[in-house]
Amino acid sequence: MLERTIKNLEDFLKVSILYFQPTQLSLMRMKAGEVTDGLLAQLRSQLNGTPLTVSGGGEWQGRPVMIDPGHLSRAFEVAVRHLVMQIGPTSALGVGIAQGVRGGRPGFEVGFRLSDPNEAQPLFQTSEAGVEWAVAQKVVALHGGELTEQSNAPSEKSVVLFLPLCT
Repeated sequence: MLERTIKNLEDFLKVSILYFQPTQLSLMRMKAGEVTDGLLAQLRSQLNGTPLTVSGGGEWQGRPVMIDPGHLSRAFEVAVRHLVMQIGPTSALGVGIAQGVRGGRPGFEVGFRLSDPNEAQPLFQTSEAGVEWAVAQKVVALHGGELTEQSNAPSEKSVVLFLPLCT
């Protein structure tokens, strides 16, 4: 028991240092569609048979976005893990991809809607998971975007990712 507690503390401290450590982005230009395809590939690889429906798209998917693939990929990984942890035996996941505007900046939104989530027991949630989520939000914010979670109803959870398009 003590060994497990020490391991959890070490993991928490590692993630906490990531949050407070300055993050240097190495931005590169990619098409918005390539970014959403990468995110969907990460999501599909962890669904284990959970039904997934994807809707949306449009000509904006050919527009460029400036991202750091390494940092953004790790933020996606945290968001995907956050969703997957809440998938229950009767859950279904819907992904909506659309053009959006935040703060007067055009961009795109990827909305994940999880119906009939399996509420994770607080006993199995670690403080590390909360700090990981904060690190993911920080990375997305450094890209000029937003990563948010909402509970629309007891039977539905959603996570929304917004990234700005290049003008």
